[in-house]
Amino acid sequence: RFACRALKRRPAFAIIAIVTLALGIGLNTSMFSLANSLLLRPLPFPDVDRIARLYRATPDNQYGDFSAADYLSLKDEESSFGQFAAYQLSNATMDGVPGSMQWLLASAGMFDVLGVHPFLGRAYTAQDDRAGTRVAVISYRLWQAHFQGDPSVLGRVVRVNRHQVTIVGVAHPDFRGDIPGIAFDGWVPAPLAAERERDARHFR
Repeated sequence: RFACRALKRRPAFAIIAIVTLALGIGLNTSMFSLANSLLLRPLPFPDVDRIARLYRATPDNQYGDFSAADYLSLKDEESSFGQFAAYQLSNATMDGVPGSMQWLLASAGMFDVLGVHPFLGRAYTAQDDRAGTRVAVISYRLWQAHFQGDPSVLGRVVRVNRHQVTIVGVAHPDFRGDIPGIAFDGWVPAPLAAERERDARHFR
């Protein structure tokens, strides 16, 4: 009762205290929810405990990226270690879709490594990794928002970054990629065969 009477006598202080508590509790709740989704919650893939991310460690950077040549060398050792996949982040634009989008240039092995299968159509194959082959798997969210969930989207040709790309699959609704905090709009084959420079390291 004493606290209530004191707050009633000083309404400005009471409002400031209530707003401060509300902001503090809300901010802490939001930060914990973000940390839980990014750091604590396991990725939604089968056998997630067997998935590892590799880095090219050097004296200057222990979390370095790989070149296409590095990745192709690792692929030669798949039988002794496991399956490998490589990817590169890319901002992209698609005709008819406003704004910039998040796409992933990824080797065909990524879908096999993560153990995921498209909701519709197919994932692209190792043959699609060849330079000049332009196919794509689009996200379920993009399929619903831009293509109205039309199953005939398979085989449709769209323009991504001014290149004609044929849609061959739609990702599962639960699959947004393997990078926490980023929901990708689509996946296209990485031009690994066209990039043989050992020093051009921009794949992960």
